[in-house]
Amino acid sequence: MLHELSFKGQWRQYQKRILDKSDTYMSDGKIHLVAAPGSGKTTLGIEFIRRFGNPSLILVPTVTIRQQWVDRIKEAFLNDSSQADQLISQDLKQPKIITVATYQALHSAMNQLEGDALSEDTDDTADQEHYEFKGFDLKKIFKALALGTLCLDECHHLRNEWWKSLEIFRKSFPNLNMVSLTATPPYEGEPALWERYISMCGVIDEEITVPELVKEGTLCPHQDYVYFAFPTKKEQKHLDQFEKQKHDCLNRLSADENFSSTIQSSLALTGQITDDDLLTNPKYLSAILIFLRSKGLPFPQYFQELLGAKALPAFSLGWFETLLNGIIFQVPNWFTFTEEASNQIKSDLKANGLIERNQVKLIRNKKQDVLLNQSLGKLKATRDIFKAEYQALGNDLRQLVLTDFIRKDFQSHLGDDKAEFTQLGVLSYFESIRREMLEQSWSVPMAVLTGSLVIIPTAAKEPLEKLIPSSRLSYEVVGQLRQDQYLKVSVSGSHHDLVTALTQLFQEGDIQVIIGTKSLLGEGWDAPCVNSLILASFVGSFMLSNQMRGRAIRIWPDNPEKTSNIWHLISINFSSRHWYETQNIEEKYAEINELQLYELSPDLDLLNRRMKQFLGLHYHEQTIESGMERLELNNLKFNQKSLDKHNQNTVPQSQNRQELKDRWQQALPLYEDIEVTNKVDVDKHFLPMAYLNDWKKAILLFSSIRGHLCYL
Repeated sequence: MLHELSFKGQWRQYQKRILDKSDTYMSDGKIHLVAAPGSGKTTLGIEFIRRFGNPSLILVPTVTIRQQWVDRIKEAFLNDSSQADQLISQDLKQPKIITVATYQALHSAMNQLEGDALSEDTDDTADQEHYEFKGFDLKKIFKALALGTLCLDECHHLRNEWWKSLEIFRKSFPNLNMVSLTATPPYEGEPALWERYISMCGVIDEEITVPELVKEGTLCPHQDYVYFAFPTKKEQKHLDQFEKQKHDCLNRLSADENFSSTIQSSLALTGQITDDDLLTNPKYLSAILIFLRSKGLPFPQYFQELLGAKALPAFSLGWFETLLNGIIFQVPNWFTFTEEASNQIKSDLKANGLIERNQVKLIRNKKQDVLLNQSLGKLKATRDIFKAEYQALGNDLRQLVLTDFIRKDFQSHLGDDKAEFTQLGVLSYFESIRREMLEQSWSVPMAVLTGSLVIIPTAAKEPLEKLIPSSRLSYEVVGQLRQDQYLKVSVSGSHHDLVTALTQLFQEGDIQVIIGTKSLLGEGWDAPCVNSLILASFVGSFMLSNQMRGRAIRIWPDNPEKTSNIWHLISINFSSRHWYETQNIEEKYAEINELQLYELSPDLDLLNRRMKQFLGLHYHEQTIESGMERLELNNLKFNQKSLDKHNQNTVPQSQNRQELKDRWQQALPLYEDIEVTNKVDVDKHFLPMAYLNDWKKAILLFSSIRGHLCYL
């Protein structure tokens, strides 16, 4: 019956390019396609299933996406939608020629589970499915059906137990054709994860990139913007106190003559550690030499020559961290500290919160990171961004704010202009923007949309009831918000109906700002009208970030001129410079280079991980590239005045959307036939030239120091 499927639309150029090569890709029985959000990979997947021509099982992460596959088959491949009932099933117990199911359902069936289970792998949705698979033989059913094709949609981020069930099922069908589709391969994962993924899906056959989709008119011109948020006075006080404790602890240690003399008498410098062992751990030898030079203490020149270093860098927190890790955890046999002295150093560091999981942490510390990640200064930053975007777009604004938590306990404070914020979350962002509107005398319809809490502007009640019968809807007053302004709404039956309806109201302008959790909106939720996205989330993985950005960069047929801004919130710790200032460090710490920025903020580290895989338009050059360099943060100075100026300059830049569109059009022709490569820079001063003739030692040395050379 798969012959009844026939694509009714026009293939886009990049889709046609892939389909023209489909015979080659299908020859080994595996097709693996990586495609940016909005590229139509679902449509391509259906076409591949049609071409294989076998009974097929499609596995998806969520119920929402399961329904999207069914809808896409009906809309794009069937002339008569009534055929769908004969052709498509969403029930593993009653499979048809095409069966669409969630990975959770497959896992439950493989393990013959019975009961309720979350149907969506999210942190706030309460949707559940009831499974009755006791005594059910899934493999027997699908062997009787002569299952021939297995299609995996975004399979890389499954729970481990789901993945095991998938592997067992797959091995039961040795001749199964595979169609694997994803926007986010596990590039960041461990080698074992990557190997497992490729073993299941096969090597990547094609990758459809974002610039290619912008050129084709499938995605809109867009830009990433960084907006700096500053800790509140209370938060900065905590940061300063912690920094002072760290500063005092390290100064005591650094000024201890016994500590310095023991470093100077290290076995590493007395010929009792072989050169091969020293070069196996070159960063620890480097840290010893750099510390001794900072104290004006002599050491044999031979060891600097062994490292191939013409000059040693200034002593820094990074090198102090390396030195202490070497002494306590990594190479204690290089040093002659007594057990009592070593334990005392460790005890002092731990007492000051400078040891985490058997690792000395001087630059980035969990306590500081959590405070910065969740700094309430991000509320003001979000208000500033909302204000700038509304001033630029007015009624055309469709803004989405995605964060990690709802913080339902703040409900009672909504509408109280004097209530203090204590935590970041959906409701605190909602209340903060509401207060900004009050201050500006604006009336911008704003909603909260999560899996378990929905708040709408009261003016949207009537349009909502045109989409969902009022008999299914119930309303409540929320907090201290006026009933004629906002209402909490719930729906009987499927929550997805409410999500779908609010999405339509969003597109039609009855709602202009939506604040929600990344879990509900990050994957499967499609609102192509979004033209301003604020990533108020701590999540740094490429997968989730890509899915969140994908909500904003899709074209909107109702507005062909659409462009989109993606905003990244960055909290900065100004306390970090104190240690450098008191140490009279030679480096100009006021000049913030790329590494030092990461030292100042976990958000920047997160942003760096996000940007590694995102191809985008450079801020000023006519180039399309990945990485942080295109955001031009390297020349920023480490002070609030400089970062305030950056924010002030970013606002007008973000408002000039026509220029953004023009620059994309100018850069895209240069993107043709681009070659994508991965580049690693190595500081040549610290690569011993003698070892370049011994490739094994060179690789060993490089792998040991590449993660640390950035401190030079």
